[in-house]
Amino acid sequence: MLGGGTSVITTIASEKFASSTLLLMLVLRFVLFQLAYGSGIPGGSLVPSLAFGAILGALYGNIIIELTGMEAHYLRNFVIYGMGGFFTATTKAPLTGIVLITELTGSVDQMMSISIVCLAAYVISDFLGLEPTDEITLRNKTSVYPTVFEGKIVMIDVTVSHNSLLDGEKVKNVEFPFNSKIVKIRRNSHEFLPHGDITLLPGDQLQIGSDEGFISHVNRNIQKLNEPK
Repeated sequence: MLGGGTSVITTIASEKFASSTLLLMLVLRFVLFQLAYGSGIPGGSLVPSLAFGAILGALYGNIIIELTGMEAHYLRNFVIYGMGGFFTATTKAPLTGIVLITELTGSVDQMMSISIVCLAAYVISDFLGLEPTDEITLRNKTSVYPTVFEGKIVMIDVTVSHNSLLDGEKVKNVEFPFNSKIVKIRRNSHEFLPHGDITLLPGDQLQIGSDEGFISHVNRNIQKLNEPK
């Protein structure tokens, strides 16, 4: 339970564990992983994530074997597919998942089935709107709010892009970055002060005010809001 996960993967791939044991293993490793990774000590998450996938694959394999009477030696296949699917779903990198799992197994015999699992995991995670764990970690480390106000207001000019998160949204429903606010909207040749019920349209020119100390944070988040989908 305290290791990176290599021994867990090799053990459950070679032996059949009861579903209750696998579930307990999953919970314990999840808790310990949060403590270890959350401490900030360098250790990585690749092997632990593969271990999570292997345990989930073994759990699913146990259920299928019980329901269908499939031979127990196929459990190893479910462990392999679980690793590939979990890795792809959390990293959004299906090609990397296919190559990685193929390399770990040392055989190309299962490449087609691994590819199907990885691509299915990618499509489903994308449909659910899941983000890659690396991007979430990077954003959490770089999106720290400044603590010192400069005391000087600067203006940012933004043109609403077609099919962006701003397009067709009412001002009151848009979550603008911390310490920023729309000051003025220009539409065609008209200018007006914003209020919550105004619907933003493509081509609207927004003037957004922010403290100078927050300008990089505001710019970065406004760009994300204004990116075409």
